[in-house]
Amino acid sequence: MKQYSKILDFSLRNQEHVLANILEYALIISITMIAIIATTSILKDQISIMN
Repeated sequence: MKQYSKILDFSLRNQEHVLANILEYALIISITMIAIIATTSILKDQISIMN
């Protein structure tokens, strides 16, 4: 029984680690998306000023 609870504890910790990784990747992706959107809007403004 003790062995089983150890395995369960490990899997729960592992799930927390996976969740943290997913959240970290989601944060990186969202920051990248915001940066791309901001860059394209700045470029659009510059192009419209040139024309």
